[in-house]
Amino acid sequence: MPSPSVVIVCTSADKFGSDGHATGVWLDELAHPYYMLAAAGMEVTVASLQGGEIPVDAGSRGAAVPDFYTDVAKKFDADEKATERLKNSKKLTELSPDAFDAIYIPGGHGCCADMSDDAALKTFIEKMYADGKPVAACCHGPVALPQCCKPDGTALVSGLKIAVFKDAEEADVGHKDRVTPWLLEAKCRELGADLQQVDNWNSKAVRDGNLFTGQNPQSSVALVELLLDAMKQTA
Repeated sequence: MPSPSVVIVCTSADKFGSDGHATGVWLDELAHPYYMLAAAGMEVTVASLQGGEIPVDAGSRGAAVPDFYTDVAKKFDADEKATERLKNSKKLTELSPDAFDAIYIPGGHGCCADMSDDAALKTFIEKMYADGKPVAACCHGPVALPQCCKPDGTALVSGLKIAVFKDAEEADVGHKDRVTPWLLEAKCRELGADLQQVDNWNSKAVRDGNLFTGQNPQSSVALVELLLDAMKQTA
């Protein structure tokens, strides 16, 4: 029996906001699922919207706050195989949702620039969700969700318990006025999501059916654990 296959889909944007603020994927949120899923025997594919090299937010390498450059992020940077995948990610449009058992979307403010209205990502998520496969997104990764619909045509997040990067956390990092086209928490509330939240910068991961979400970078481990538990139950 082949190993379960998970695709990690990252942003391709290296800037966001009207002032072109430098950004990318948040490295810790990529590194944790990469290693945890592989350790659990999953086949991991690293992809991005445009393919090729995935930009990394300098903040996740300790440019501003050294504690953000976690041990697992450092491990990823020192791992030749991992960095090769980062430099040569698969392009999402060249992949089929039928080839994977789950999708995981790490955050980083780059998601705000290219994931809120990406047609290929929308189709990919909707197909996997409709097929009952786990759809997981952490921090700003859920920016990809408001555009998506359930099979009945209603908003994917409507009526579901989810955790996303809080507007208050956005204010903490000084990007509340930079994020477009909308603030993630506010948009999800508008669509009828049942927001599950904890204090800023604490871990919160939530599962509702086959949708899995995490509030912030601190939630990535708990989110992957929820995903792994679910995949083991259906193996």
